[in-house]
Amino acid sequence: SSIPNSAMIRSITVEGQGVSTGNTFAEIKSSKLGWTKARLISNSANFIGYKYSDQIKVKDKWELKYVSSALAKTKWSNLKASISYDYDKTEDWD
Repeated sequence: SSIPNSAMIRSITVEGQGVSTGNTFAEIKSSKLGWTKARLISNSANFIGYKYSDQIKVKDKWELKYVSSALAKTKWSNLKASISYDYDKTEDWD
């Protein structure tokens, strides 16, 4: 199924494989949302707490970066994003 044009972010979870060394974060960005940081716990980062009224569209250009202040080299790979969203069905009616 396709994502409706009116779909707005409720939460995003980014998961991958790698080594968690502490002080490691994922950051996401869209055209409406500046860089938002979430701590990596067990190779998963949760960006939660958005509301439909925040008007952060699912259908936007998204960027992701991985930030670590660990002294050892780390790698986060095989990334997968899961997006929960809300939308107003009536907006797509003709």
